[in-house]
Amino acid sequence: MDHPLDVTQNIKHGKWELEGVNDIIAEHLIEWMLQLERRSRPCIRQVMRHPYFWEPEERLTFLVKISKELESGSSSDMVKKINESKAIDNWIQTVKDGPFHNLVKSTYTEEAVDLLKFMTDCYDNTQQRQEQVAAYFFEHFPVMFITIYKVIHQTRTMAGEENWTDRKSVV
Repeated sequence: MDHPLDVTQNIKHGKWELEGVNDIIAEHLIEWMLQLERRSRPCIRQVMRHPYFWEPEERLTFLVKISKELESGSSSDMVKKINESKAIDNWIQTVKDGPFHNLVKSTYTEEAVDLLKFMTDCYDNTQQRQEQVAAYFFEHFPVMFITIYKVIHQTRTMAGEENWTDRKSVV
């Protein structure tokens, strides 16, 4: 184990390891808080609004709202970035073996945005409770949420939308 002063020096030089962190959403928050450039780090308000502190149902609601926004066609740049992430592969085969297999449409592709649409269809068109839909998708596609969140965060922050993560507007 490193000496505490060594750890501090490593952080100051942008060298840290998060090997003990097993939650990719927590990892995202920690990495954001450890940015070398002060302006790149979140303020306490942003930390408290980070999805690490959201319930799974709030994360699901966020993804559903983003999906519906992307379907409106107004955010083609975000769609492109989400699909370019390549974080989600072979999702159609995974869901064909799951409880929502009857909702798989032949029009879906293997792109991440179509997984988001499929999840929204499950949310809108099943008798399953929100927590069951959230549990299924977050278990089978653990990187889906943070991948999409990162794209939205980067896009909206760069566009100057400071309050886009306010819970009232997101969930």
